[in-house]
Amino acid sequence: MSSDATEQPAGTPATALAALEAGLTAMLHLTETDLTGLDPDQLLGLAQGFEQVRNRMALVDHTVVAACTTTNLADRQGFGSTARLLAGLLRIADGEAKARTTAATQLRPDTTFTGETVPTQRPALAAAQETGLVSPQQMSTALRALAKVEKTPRLDTGVVEQAERDLAEHAVLLSPRDFRRYANKLVDVINPDGTRPDDEHHEAHRGLAWYEARDGSWRIEGRITPALGHKLDALLDPLSLPHEDGPEGPDTRDPGQRRHDALEMIIDRFLRGDLPNFGGTPVSVIVNIDHQDLVDRTGHGTYADGTPIHTTTLMNLADEATVIPAWLAANGAVLDLGRTQRIANKAITHALHARDQGCSFPGCHVEPQWCERHHVIAWLDGGETKITNMTLLCRYHHHNFERLRWTCRLIDGIPWWIPPAYIDPQQKPILNSRIAQRAA
Repeated sequence: MSSDATEQPAGTPATALAALEAGLTAMLHLTETDLTGLDPDQLLGLAQGFEQVRNRMALVDHTVVAACTTTNLADRQGFGSTARLLAGLLRIADGEAKARTTAATQLRPDTTFTGETVPTQRPALAAAQETGLVSPQQMSTALRALAKVEKTPRLDTGVVEQAERDLAEHAVLLSPRDFRRYANKLVDVINPDGTRPDDEHHEAHRGLAWYEARDGSWRIEGRITPALGHKLDALLDPLSLPHEDGPEGPDTRDPGQRRHDALEMIIDRFLRGDLPNFGGTPVSVIVNIDHQDLVDRTGHGTYADGTPIHTTTLMNLADEATVIPAWLAANGAVLDLGRTQRIANKAITHALHARDQGCSFPGCHVEPQWCERHHVIAWLDGGETKITNMTLLCRYHHHNFERLRWTCRLIDGIPWWIPPAYIDPQQKPILNSRIAQRAA
């Protein structure tokens, strides 16, 4: 903050902004403080209090938006609307800018040209937001729901007012996900026939695209219909739950990473099943790699388009895929084509389902249909594709047990897991409780 701002008279926007920055600077000192000494009530009180302050800052957004609209600032700056002005100058998403302008219009009292005050359109929601207990996200959900309610033909205004009060009450109590479901249910009860136009709108604007970024990752963009959204949510939600704390510790993945891994788990399962034909052969991922590099787990291979792939990544990719080794001459000619001996057939898979009944890693409860088949002795190291050398693992443990330094050993045909020395210096084998209970 410049010195000019701090020298402004008391009560000006510049002074208020300087005071806010000073307060935030004081809060940032907490990043240098060890908060583990606080008791649980104090720590939760800090988190909840800070969140209330964050939520109340939306009231400042409303004031700024109202001033921009009243002074026609967007037109003077060369933008078509206040929402576009906010998106362009503040570098925020178009949807966020639109949500702020909508909230400002409906939640903030207005003033006419003659100086008369016009009450807010949504007094119950405005009062809820002033408490700081309702987030801007919750508020956007409530306002969208009320907009749909008002489309109901021949609806009494008292019903809209009651719906607003109900939304304000539940916004304080429910999580964003549950509140969205409540709002949708409320709209459906009041206006059961009112969602069809919106569905048709979503249907017309559906689309999905993905492309490879410069760093080798892939970006996904798109807009999907409500029906597909619910289907995707139903698939991803149960698979995106964090793993329960087990011998390896808590699940450190954030929600976005868990959803990513859940989507990959679903795709892996599809690839293990009936594949669509493409050019007369099942869908395949072609990778080229030097045979010795593959055996030694060194170097890297390349996808068919030349994109490099590390050997470790290739091993993870191939672990559940049909592997067809092809030996090439120096000039690229095929010298010999190997056999697809690596993948477990249906009989072995069913036997693994019956024996392990899910992921065999200690403390994991992922069901068998979402598990991958793991060679205890790696196939490249001479391990055979048979039940006495295989076990079921969920995708997370399949791709992370080596990093966590766990090893598996089949004892009397049952998969036992040996923890690293930093967890158990004696490294006593551990059996998944599900398998242990069945054995008992």
